[in-house]
Amino acid sequence: MSKFMVLYQAPFNASQKMGASTPAQMKTGLAEWRAWKEKTERTGASFEFGMPLDAKRHLEPDGATSESKLKVSGYGIIEAESLEMAVGLLKDHPHLKSEGASLELLAFVSMPGL
Repeated sequence: MSKFMVLYQAPFNASQKMGASTPAQMKTGLAEWRAWKEKTERTGASFEFGMPLDAKRHLEPDGATSESKLKVSGYGIIEAESLEMAVGLLKDHPHLKSEGASLELLAFVSMPGL
């Protein structure tokens, strides 16, 4: 099995979006995510919910900081037989239903000795 980080990209702030959602919308959204996870894990893959992300800063080696330009709004971890399998499983991920949203998939690389 290979492990991948899933980065949720969106043109909105995760905290603001959650704060603007009604309890019913939050319940429906979470149910969709749980159903997707269960369906994914029936294939033999695994998925770990990560967390929404906010407050992004960019840091330079000289100590300078600025507002990050990344549109990353959260992350998760998927473990699948291959990159192709992970891509296939993510094609119907609930995050992709949000306007302007996309996913980035990054493979973890083993570090011998660490």
